[in-house]
Order: sequence, then structure tokens, then C-alpha cells
Amino acid sequence: MVVAAVTMLAAPADLRARRQRREVYLQADALVTGRRLHSFRAAGETVNVILGDFHLRLGQRSLSGRDAVMWFTERRVGRNVLRKIELYIEGDAKVVEPDGTTTTDRSIFVILRQQGTLRARVGQFSPRPVATLPVYKRALAMRRTMRRGPRSRPAGPATSATAP
Repeated sequence: MVVAAVTMLAAPADLRARRQRREVYLQADALVTGRRLHSFRAAGETVNVILGDFHLRLGQRSLSGRDAVMWFTERRVGRNVLRKIELYIEGDAKVVEPDGTTTTDRSIFVILRQQGTLRARVGQFSPRPVATLPVYKRALAMRRTMRRGPRSRPAGPATSATAP
């Protein structure tokens, strides 16, 4: 497995040092699209499994692939909703940054922190848990690997791993 960083915000060295001590949230609305969305709760988190033509637009960022699994937790701070999104994308996985920097692989795992609305526009919706789907099992395995901690993690608001 190759571990790489997807830098979601560029910052001077002094800001990067401060980010190591606190979480940074991207202030941008998010739109998820795909053919079919399965959404359910597991272990206190919302889980979305998006099958077919996955795309996430987060501000000026674009993340896409064939299928994806998204775990997210939300917390309120005043009138703001802060969201942590753990996202596994597979099948021609691609991340395009606002400056045009592109990361591609067969699969990518990214952790995002977002403040803004999160909407979905899909062809079909199902509240049925799909824990037996192979894409979900592969996503869980990648998530466990990331939680055990890759050799090093960047201080920015996102971490990514790509796998062969």
C-alpha cells in the first residue's frame, strides 16, 4: 500500500504548526452524486454506500470513482455543523484539488473535515444496511489500516491512502 497526503489547504509553516494542535474544517458545501445510495447508522455514525458513478464536490474540490463508502459524524458548535467525513473511493478513484493537482489510483481513502451543507443527488435511495457488499468490506479494511496509523500523517485537514 502506498500512503500519500492530499493537502486540502495550503498554509504557511506557522499555520501548519497551529493545525497540528486543532482540527481544521473546510468551509464549503458538499454535494454527493451517484446511481444508488444506501444510508444507514452503524456504531453511532451515518454510513453512506454510493454505488455507480460516485462524485463528491466539496467547494472547489472534486472526488470521484466508481463506488464509495462514506462514514460521517456531526457535531454542533453554535449554529454551525462540523462534520468529519471518512471516505473510501474505488474504481478509477480520483481527487482534484482547486489548483488542479490530481491524485489517482484504484482506491483512495481520505479523511475530510467540513463545515457547510451536505446534500445527495442520486438515482435510487435505500435505508437498507449493506454490510455484506464486497466494496463495504474493502472500505472497512482500509479504514482499519488508516486508524492503526500509517507511518506519518500530514497536519492538514485531510489524510489519504491509496492502495494497489
